[in-house]
Amino acid sequence: MLEAEGLEVCYTALVPDETEMIQTELIKCSDELKLPLVLTTGGASVGDYDFAERTAAALNAEPLLRKVNMKPGGTMLVSRARGKLLVSLSGNPAAALMSLLTVLRPALLAMTGDTQQTVFWQLPVREAMPKTSGADRMLRGHLLIEDGQAWFQEHQGRGNGNISSFAGCELIGIVPGGSAPLKKGDAIRVLRLPSPLL
Repeated sequence: MLEAEGLEVCYTALVPDETEMIQTELIKCSDELKLPLVLTTGGASVGDYDFAERTAAALNAEPLLRKVNMKPGGTMLVSRARGKLLVSLSGNPAAALMSLLTVLRPALLAMTGDTQQTVFWQLPVREAMPKTSGADRMLRGHLLIEDGQAWFQEHQGRGNGNISSFAGCELIGIVPGGSAPLKKGDAIRVLRLPSPLL
């Protein structure tokens, strides 16, 4: 996806959950390969499993962002170390991709001087959504035109580890945390992606 945006991507290594090995790889990426931004997935959790935060601390990194109040994709860490940006996303594929689409992608475009604007629409939901959440809910979906009416149609199978529900995704619906259950026809804010995924 990043390459499709015109960014140069350099895959380096698969590293086990060991702070020293992660630190060594991050130093290699920033110092030897001189990459301006290092992106990792996995190890961004809580407690004993939060290797991203421990590694950032070991590198004396300056924390810039720690967690976003959204589901999925809220588990992320952005810090600055050795003059480079370190971005750590969740190991859950769908959560990592959601973070990339909604938080990291706009930032990367801005960093590269891309003037492309992030496009938001207001659309009614095609189906009732009884579920509520304290965090912003990020919904995968697409535009459905039915009898001249535009709808946000949510995709099924939206678990954190389920990446197949991103197939054909062209819209990300955003339901603010604390919202009441949605009825069919209630309008939500949607983020329009530049092209359908996968």
